[in-house]
Amino acid sequence: MRTTLVLADDVVAELERRRRERGVRLSEEVNRLVRLGLVADEAPAARRHAYVTPVSPGGGLLVSSLDDVSAVLDEAEGPWRPE
Repeated sequence: MRTTLVLADDVVAELERRRRERGVRLSEEVNRLVRLGLVADEAPAARRHAYVTPVSPGGGLLVSSLDDVSAVLDEAEGPWRPE
């Protein structure tokens, strides 16, 4: 099939460089690269492994219970005194 494409100057320059290296016609190189792109586009995306955050021991709670916020604050900051 014959068609007309408008290519950016940098794309044409790279195609020409690759064509000369391989010693093929421009249309052969364009077809080769389009085929590679089509195959890559259809291939499933590479599975990425989820990052696992390393766990280190925290040394436990410094307070006996977190149920009573007032008691925890008293223990952390000292008893509240109105000024």
